[in-house]
Amino acid sequence: SDGAITIESDTGAFDIETLGANANGIHATTTGAGDISVTQTGDITTSGDTSRGIFAQSQNGGAVSVTQTGDITTSAIYSEGISAITQNGGAVSVTQTGDITTSAIISEGIIAITQNGGDISVTQTGTITTAGLRSRGINAITRGGGDISVTHTGTITTTNYGASGIQAHTYNGGDIFVSHSGTITIDSTANGIQAHAYNGGDIFVSHSGTITGLDSRASGIIAFSTDQVEVEVVDTTITAGDTGVNIDGRTAGTLFVHGNTEISGGGHDVEGSIGDSTINNYGNFTSNGIIDLREGTNAFNNLQGATFNSGTQVTLLDSGTPGSSGTFTNSGTLSPGGAATVRTTSMTGDFQNNANGQFYVTFDPVANTNDLLDITGDASLNGGTVR
Repeated sequence: SDGAITIESDTGAFDIETLGANANGIHATTTGAGDISVTQTGDITTSGDTSRGIFAQSQNGGAVSVTQTGDITTSAIYSEGISAITQNGGAVSVTQTGDITTSAIISEGIIAITQNGGDISVTQTGTITTAGLRSRGINAITRGGGDISVTHTGTITTTNYGASGIQAHTYNGGDIFVSHSGTITIDSTANGIQAHAYNGGDIFVSHSGTITGLDSRASGIIAFSTDQVEVEVVDTTITAGDTGVNIDGRTAGTLFVHGNTEISGGGHDVEGSIGDSTINNYGNFTSNGIIDLREGTNAFNNLQGATFNSGTQVTLLDSGTPGSSGTFTNSGTLSPGGAATVRTTSMTGDFQNNANGQFYVTFDPVANTNDLLDITGDASLNGGTVR
């Protein structure tokens, strides 16, 4: 069509099923500037190559809106669950409730793309499972300045190379908002959540639940922008073969920690960037390995009422970068290894213990060992308590 398209489908007790190649469950394409609206209730199954569950594309500036309730299953290559694309400035909105399963290469659960401007909004509630190469759970891309918002509640599982759970990329400006509540499991070189703003734009990522990266090159949350990055974790467990959380804001990056949160990375638990990096801990935060905030003017604020169970190393600055500095300010409880573990934490940077700050020491009478905080930098003890 060269005009607007509206599709409303409710199959009731029946499904939509296609068997051949290039056979989408629902297909809507306009070559003009008209908007596309697809509303579908019921399950969709496709089995041929390049056979998406729903394909909606506006080629000349119209908006695309897809709302689907039900399960979508595809089993051949280049067969996304939902593909929604605009090419000349229109916005894309995808709302899906149900399970999406794809089995072959480059078959993402949901892909949303805008060219030459146009915002993207993706909301999915349910389970997304992909098995193919570069088959991300949700992939949102703007080229031309549009913003991205992705909200997912449920479970995402991917098992192949380059298949991140949630990926959101903006080119030529555009802010990114990602909110995930639930479980993400990746089993190859990929990231649980990857948000990149390549030419300006702020990033905010919020996660509550579990991210597990089983491969040695898998990371939990990677957020990169030439501007500012903020990552919030609430009652979160992240276990990754490479980096747990990377706050790579070239202007500034901040990690906010709430609730009972544990981050473990085979390379770094938390990594900063060349910009100024800050960790604000409001909860009970456990790091099992290395935190490295890198080159900027950095800070770790362990706030009143919070507990930080430190890992083996906390590096607050880059000693090889002129002007780099970092301060750990303790107004809560600092416990190397936590209450049940004897650990030495090496800290590079300055340490300031405020009057309400506590240092919790674990002692092993059998081994005659105890916790130790080994500081390379200045230490200011403004009162506080050793327990």
